[in-house]
Amino acid sequence: MVQQLSSEVRISTPVKIRPNHYESGYKSIKRFMAATTSKHFGLRFFYFAFACLLYSIWRAVDLLVQVQLTGEYEHSPIVTADNTLTLVKKETGIG
Repeated sequence: MVQQLSSEVRISTPVKIRPNHYESGYKSIKRFMAATTSKHFGLRFFYFAFACLLYSIWRAVDLLVQVQLTGEYEHSPIVTADNTLTLVKKETGIG
């Protein structure tokens, strides 16, 4: 038995949309991306994927440090992105 659904959808509770939530995360990832003027898609995608990897590592390290020091995790970082990038530049010589 198939019932036809109405195309009109009614929402009984208001929906809160937070458009800046994802945009702020992307801005943080951009800090880890290498600057390039290349139009080669493969290279640009690699830089983006590598930046996402570095961002994830940074957030994981920050989580572990926060839990070790305070016993709980808050979203504001103790280990900042600037500290992480500075350490990576010193250790690798890149940047």
